[in-house]
Amino acid sequence: MRLDRFLHARVDKMLLEQFQRAKRIIERERLEVDRVAEALLVKGKLDASEVVDLVAQQPRLKLVDGDDRKTG
Repeated sequence: MRLDRFLHARVDKMLLEQFQRAKRIIERERLEVDRVAEALLVKGKLDASEVVDLVAQQPRLKLVDGDDRKTG
């Protein structure tokens, strides 16, 4: 049982850290996120090529960058 509590605490911590990371990315890239969301509202769905085209139009949007990538 004790191991389960430690594991649960570790998982909770990791989930919280990743939630905070996602929130920072969304806040930092708010305009781009809004544009993707608007495209989804208009079309209902986007295929991979449409997402690539949309992202390519927004040079500031980075899916992964050095600030949010953990190094081992």
